[in-house]
This record gives sequence, C-alpha cells and structure tokens, in this order.
Amino acid sequence: MKLIYKIFTAALIVVGSSHANEVKVFDFTEQELSQLDVRKVRGADNNTVYSIGTNKDGNFLKAIADNAASGLGKQIKIDLNKTPYINITWKIEKDLPGIKENTKKGHDFAARVFAVKKTGATPLSNRAINYVFSSNNEIGFNSPSPYTKKSIDNVLASTKKEY
Repeated sequence: MKLIYKIFTAALIVVGSSHANEVKVFDFTEQELSQLDVRKVRGADNNTVYSIGTNKDGNFLKAIADNAASGLGKQIKIDLNKTPYINITWKIEKDLPGIKENTKKGHDFAARVFAVKKTGATPLSNRAINYVFSSNNEIGFNSPSPYTKKSIDNVLASTKKEY
C-alpha cells in the first residue's frame, strides 16, 4: 500500500520495524524550506511566515500566524509495508484556547500533519488523516473534518488539562 504524505508545521520521520526503512521527510534546513510548497487557505488574509529555528535539540520549523492561514508541505510516496510508523515531534509555544476545533469556524490547530492517500484521479477523491496538536480536545479525540468527511482529525498531543 502506498501513501502520499504532506507535512505541515511539524517534525516528521516515518519509521518501520527493525527490518524496515526509515524515511526522513524534512531535514529542517533553509535550503529545504525554500523548496517546500506553500498553500494559502481560502479566505485567509495572509500567509503564515515560516522559518528555521535552532535550539539545543537541533533545528526546527517555526511558523508564525497573525490573522493568517497557509500550509507548508511536499509530497512523497511511502510504502507502508516497509515504513508503517510515523514519528512526529511537536514544539508549540502558543496554543489556541477556546475554539471548537471540530467546527468550520474553529477548525484550527497549533500544528498538524496531513497524511493523504490518493484514491482516485482527482484531489476530491483522496482520503486524509490529520495528526493534530489540539488546544481544546484531549489526546485520543478524533472527528471528521468539518469540511469533508474524507478527512479525519486525530489528536496526538494537547494542551488541554484533565481535571
């Protein structure tokens, strides 16, 4: 089975078992950043500003959005029989409290990674799993995207506190 991954604002490495391959999707360099595709979200006034940051743990992708919305990514083919796992490292400095993420009005996340499976000749026939860093739902929560039932949002990390 083949899957096309698009990455947006997160670190991503796809790894398999001890017999499998490791596919590094993004190396976090200025050169690679300049080669990634930017997709503006309909209705947004501005694009998100992306840059490469560095700290003691290495390089990371930094995204700053002020009344802005865009996605950053690239397409690669992955054989899930050889690389069946995905490893995402998140670094979130500010979350988005108080929004209803599973509604059209509030469908926003501090970070997300899209995994898209091409299932037909047009983009409308594709299926997607969105791995998200939520500000308002607990880890493990999932729901269909409010824009299409062919896309599912899965919360892998969250700033929501359990009381």
